[in-house]
Amino acid sequence: MVSAKSVVGVLCYVFLMILGLQTFSDFLKKQNTGYSMFLFTTSAIALILLGTYLIKIGEKERQAKKVEKEREKLLKDITRISKLK
Repeated sequence: MVSAKSVVGVLCYVFLMILGLQTFSDFLKKQNTGYSMFLFTTSAIALILLGTYLIKIGEKERQAKKVEKEREKLLKDITRISKLK
């Protein structure tokens, strides 16, 4: 299952793509190209860093949950084995 942080990280990339399309549209219309490019560049850096961070954190949480489930399963198996002896 995917964590919420990973979903938010992917949404950051989707928002970045939308912002890029808007900047490209402004560039073609020649409206505020300097301001638009500055806004896109600063927000692109922030969104890429934030998105990557959230996806990595979400993946680590998913792996931690998987390891915890395996640990619980092993503990149950150990208790069953000790009861049989």
